[in-house]
Amino acid sequence: GTGGALRVTFLTRRPYTCESVEHSYMSRQIQNEEEVLALLRAEPGVNVTRRDFACRPPREQLAAVAATDVLVAMHGAALTHALFLPEGAAVVEIAPVPGAWRLFEHLAHMRGLGYFVHVNTGPATIDETGELYTLKAKQVASIVACAIAAARAGREGAGSVINPECFWATRGS
Repeated sequence: GTGGALRVTFLTRRPYTCESVEHSYMSRQIQNEEEVLALLRAEPGVNVTRRDFACRPPREQLAAVAATDVLVAMHGAALTHALFLPEGAAVVEIAPVPGAWRLFEHLAHMRGLGYFVHVNTGPATIDETGELYTLKAKQVASIVACAIAAARAGREGAGSVINPECFWATRGS
């Protein structure tokens, strides 16, 4: 879209049950999701929405993504929604461990979208609900801020601008 606040969609992963599908154990959950969301919501000029696409009809999912400027999600199939992001949008992939597949990076580049990644380096906590990762929230927020800047530039037709701070933020330095 043009004008107004940039729309950041944060996809959550939680155990769920819907109709005949039960996922009481969910891998790649974010333990400190509230902390991360609070930092993202503090970013000026953005509207951050947390969404859980489990049990939501595909039409609703695609409508939400089509109205998104920056898609933030843990590595997983939900990142294929990047195919339906508007032109000039950006993707932030949260990789649970170093060395994750680069599928979603390639998908974003194929679409001409901005692509940013946060690689988690901490261990997972395992409990009855699944794997829970505690992210470095400030690092995630700085990477999302870079994606927001890229989407803002894309919205304004400025093309991609390489910000040195963003370059290093995505490399954990």
